[in-house]
Amino acid sequence: MFFNQHNDTKNKEIITLKNQVQILQKEIEDIKIFNEKNITNFMSSLDSQIIQLRDREIFTLNQMKTTEDKFKAFKGEKERVIMLLRDEIKNLKKNNEALSKATHH
Repeated sequence: MFFNQHNDTKNKEIITLKNQVQILQKEIEDIKIFNEKNITNFMSSLDSQIIQLRDREIFTLNQMKTTEDKFKAFKGEKERVIMLLRDEIKNLKKNNEALSKATHH
């Protein structure tokens, strides 16, 4: 009788342990699924951030190129204006010399 009771108790303990193992296995599986979703979301977020950084870099490079082109155009225009002013100064000097000669004669 004691042996039967002991066996029953052991069987109940085994069943309880098996149930606990199943519960733990389910929890582990749920955690794996949760972690996989988190990793997928994290990777997707990183991909989006990389794309945004690349887009910003391209935008910034385009802005720099546009600014550089504007600066080159401005520099070219400035040099053209300086040449025109020098030519104008030469013409004014010639005219001034001509006027001086005409008024002195």
